[in-house]
Amino acid sequence: MNLPFLLSIVATTIEMTTCFVCVSIMLHAKQVFWDRSRRILTMGSAFCGILAASFVLVSIFGIDEGGSTYSLMPPMLCLMFMAMHIVMTLYPISVIHPEWLNTRHFFYLFAPVAVLGFFYIHILDWTVIQTTQDIWENITELDVIIRLCNLLAMLPYCMILFLLPRKKRHKRTSFGWMVNFSLGLTLICVVHIVLMLTFNTTLLIILPLLAALFYFKSMGHELGDRLRPSTVEEEAVFSLPENRILEQETSSELKEAPMEPDLWSRVTRIMETEEAWRDPDLTLVSMAHSCATNVTYLNQIIRQETGRSFKEMVKEKRISCVVEQLKENPDTDIQAAFFAAGFRSRTTAWRNFKEIKGMSPQEFRLKLREQ
Repeated sequence: MNLPFLLSIVATTIEMTTCFVCVSIMLHAKQVFWDRSRRILTMGSAFCGILAASFVLVSIFGIDEGGSTYSLMPPMLCLMFMAMHIVMTLYPISVIHPEWLNTRHFFYLFAPVAVLGFFYIHILDWTVIQTTQDIWENITELDVIIRLCNLLAMLPYCMILFLLPRKKRHKRTSFGWMVNFSLGLTLICVVHIVLMLTFNTTLLIILPLLAALFYFKSMGHELGDRLRPSTVEEEAVFSLPENRILEQETSSELKEAPMEPDLWSRVTRIMETEEAWRDPDLTLVSMAHSCATNVTYLNQIIRQETGRSFKEMVKEKRISCVVEQLKENPDTDIQAAFFAAGFRSRTTAWRNFKEIKGMSPQEFRLKLREQ
């Protein structure tokens, strides 16, 4: 057994250990909160860990199945990796739009796996591919075409997060997180495709480490940084029919009514009536667009009227919202309060609260209870 292959076993062992540790931690967190996103992340991590354990066992005990395991584009391995890649996309989908993951959409997501699996079962005479040159020489063979389609079919899944419907007031995570997650999925996908086409031993080391990092970062985001409301609070804060009607009426008024000459009145209407500060992706540019002005005039009017920058104004409105919720009910779930105020990062929310109030949210709540 050469050194690169030995290192690949070590890397895969790290992947296996990381995935099973993530499963253990997520199951422990089940006692606190257990929704679909956490169930999917736990199942995906377990699936990845089992695949990694299988590779380690095969490598150690030399179960090679006639040598097909280590040829290029082994059929069943291609199919298992595709299924694994689809499972990886389920977690971010469940975070961004959990209602989208119904039975019909599950069928659409896994339909390519079922179709390819049908072909794999009925094709008995597989072309043995040992080198990249063999791929080009047999490019017209049906089984080679199917395997190439199998590999390339994974790429569209990397961009699926940007195709999901996202309501402005229902955003569960930031656009930046979506971009980073999609880039991570794309990187894993590309490494896997190149590995299947070349069987480069360096990529055999990199791929399991990337998968381990993927699940470790996902667990960290799920348990440590992502804010979410409870079911009851989500319905109370985000699902009031009168709030939706008010948003629709306000939006139509802004589109149909002539532009107001007073810029500050437009700013206050959008910030106070529509509560645009609840949008986690709100920026000076998007606010200027909503106010039908440019960023220079908008920044000037905000500083003139408030003495603060746009970022400071939004931050103070969000913290004020959290403070009001805690004053009304000191037992309010702090993470749900931050979510309702437009924060999507626990770290940012806690830092901004302490910066403005001079104490942590827990300390502020204790102070309220003592009064």
